Amino acid sequence: MLRSLTSAFLVCTFAGVAIAADKTPAELAIAKAIAVLEAERDKAEDSLERAKIDKAVRELEVLLDDPDADSKPNAAKSSAIKFVVKPAVLKKKFGGKSVLNPKTGELTLTYDFSQKGQLADFETKSVKAAIAQGTVLIDGSETLTHIAKFKSVSVSTNMSFKSMRGCGISSTGGTKFYTGGQNPNTIYLAVDGSEGAETIVPENRRTGTVPVALTITPSAASVRFAEDRLVVKIGKNAVPGHEEVHQLVFEGGVEGAGFSNIIISGIPDPDWFKQFVGE
Repeated sequence: MLRSLTSAFLVCTFAGVAIAADKTPAELAIAKAIAVLEAERDKAEDSLERAKIDKAVRELEVLLDDPDADSKPNAAKSSAIKFVVKPAVLKKKFGGKSVLNPKTGELTLTYDFSQKGQLADFETKSVKAAIAQGTVLIDGSETLTHIAKFKSVSVSTNMSFKSMRGCGISSTGGTKFYTGGQNPNTIYLAVDGSEGAETIVPENRRTGTVPVALTITPSAASVRFAEDRLVVKIGKNAVPGHEEVHQLVFEGGVEGAGFSNIIISGIPDPDWFKQFVGE
């Protein structure tokens, strides 16, 4: 393992990884660490193990998006959970695997959809979602809303779709990642009150199953769609709700979509969480 990590490090250091010349030493080190983790993620055979490594990549990417974010006071940090929640209580309340970090207040929820009971953590607009081969399936025009409310949140999943016609992930706090375009061949990231971002993706990523990750913090939102990545800095005109509460909404788009190996992590809204766990 150590030898493989060393090899990956040498590759990302000397094989010409594109890093801006104006990067600070810390940002340079973070970029190299991301390259190492991405190499290990791509080699991992277990899908949930890949998702765990992917979560670490996203956390590092946030530091590159906003290097000063860790030192800024914000709603997510000030709202860290300050009361004790026993693992047995979490297990009873959530259908998915749940872990609460008592030091950071971060709640992590994992769904492999090996059991139908995991759907209890999601709400549909009208038609019940179905599970097939570890994937939750959503019909066209349908949505699947997760019950948890977060101050900041990150989610990774494998998204399956026939065509890029509206499927994606959004939040009730004003952030939306979706697919579309005239062809359709484009991914979009929009945040209420801020200038959005978009990019055309390679032809081999316009149908099938694609790894997707969406991260929302008070200062930025980002989405990764396979190798493509979009970032939107939260502007001064962003709606107040963006910094308040987020519930994740999985969108079926026009033709429907499937989502598998969902990992959600973030700082839960303390008022919601306290009521939810009965503290």
